[in-house]
Amino acid sequence: MATLTIALPRLELVHPSYTADQPDLQTLLSVLYEPLLRWENGHVAPAAIASWTAQDEGRRWELVLRDELRFTDGSACTAHDVRAAILALRDADGPFGMGGVYAQYLHEFELVVTSPTRLTLASEHFAADYFDLFPAIYLSKPDPNGGKPLGTTGYRLEEYVPRQHLIVSRTEPSPASEVTSVTFIEVGSVDERLNLLKSHRCDIATGLEELPKRRLTDAGVSTREVPNTLSVTMLLNGFRGPFSDQRARIALNHAIDVNELIDTVWPDRAIPAHTVVSPYHYGFSTGLERLAFDPDRALRLFQQAEVRVPIRFRAPMETPDRAPEIGRNLVDQLARLGVPAELELEPDRPKYAREVSEKRIADGAIFDSSPLSTFRILVEKVRSDPPGLWWQGVRDMEADRLIAAARASPTGPQRLSAYQSCLRHLSVAPPWLYLFHPIKVMGLRHTALPASLSHAGVLVLEP
Repeated sequence: MATLTIALPRLELVHPSYTADQPDLQTLLSVLYEPLLRWENGHVAPAAIASWTAQDEGRRWELVLRDELRFTDGSACTAHDVRAAILALRDADGPFGMGGVYAQYLHEFELVVTSPTRLTLASEHFAADYFDLFPAIYLSKPDPNGGKPLGTTGYRLEEYVPRQHLIVSRTEPSPASEVTSVTFIEVGSVDERLNLLKSHRCDIATGLEELPKRRLTDAGVSTREVPNTLSVTMLLNGFRGPFSDQRARIALNHAIDVNELIDTVWPDRAIPAHTVVSPYHYGFSTGLERLAFDPDRALRLFQQAEVRVPIRFRAPMETPDRAPEIGRNLVDQLARLGVPAELELEPDRPKYAREVSEKRIADGAIFDSSPLSTFRILVEKVRSDPPGLWWQGVRDMEADRLIAAARASPTGPQRLSAYQSCLRHLSVAPPWLYLFHPIKVMGLRHTALPASLSHAGVLVLEP
């Protein structure tokens, strides 16, 4: 096999400084551009940066690049290139024109190049959390001859036609694989992606979770199913209304049978959420339990909180997938308990995101949480002092204390234990209605193909 053909639902090569968690965008970026660090089982692991050593109790770190780090034109990738990649994100734009999500953190530390292969990161605070940002920072530079941009992976960009195809070739042969080039194609229809697999016109296709398992089995294609780090949730209004009372927030989590929701909306394609992050995030403890479905306790707590009805929910027409169906199921389940609720749908997704950031969510709004960093989710969505962009008014002094303790933990086991304590607290004192984590599905023409799917939904080409 010389060429591998991969069908994606969306094909768009964005600039490496564009901060978005959308898996198809990240798949193309990660093929061409190496991140500073990688995620492995919720922990950051070496990539372009080979090692990082704490000094001054974790306020100062020495970063060392891996040996022989080079761009695909053969030129050396140095500590100056790493510093430039980090600084590029300070002012980068983000999704929906709402600004870059990393700027607030990247201004909190200084980077000094000490040699071609070493940098020093220094902060007034314990700096371990900043390394959570590095898997989203990619190394790239313009081709000095005016050609295509250069990365440091084993692949070079050969041809790109937006929303049609992208072709990469190996810069060096791999003893473990016969693949010498990869062609990515955009195929928006999930039915067409399956047909391409069945007819052997493509080797791999992503985004097959929209199809029932039986149809994939009948088609005779191999599949890999991976639970996703994305959290589909309902943010709750803590400023005013029923969910400004913690008893009502707990009641709502007891009132909804999430397994029924999954069976109705995403059969066999999701797992229940337990807290504000997925089981594949840093700090998630094995055995962590979610608030159980308990309609009797839910009704008692609703009554104690003197919840006024109807409850008003909002949902976008798209992103997260099937948000209207999710909203309607929640309304139906509450109706069976005698708790009237109404659902308002918003067709304009960028407008919906801006309204959520402006705290205009009625009593609750279906949303998703995509960062792979536990500390980012806690700081941007849970902590109330100071509040983050997506915080919705729920003030929990114990959560604030635990978040501060986690961020003040320098390194190692102490930091992990602090984050675990915070996530355990939030599992029983929920600021949101916890719903589910989707399962992503990749189809393969045969099982020996050199590709895998990460928990972030990113297709990874194996060496």
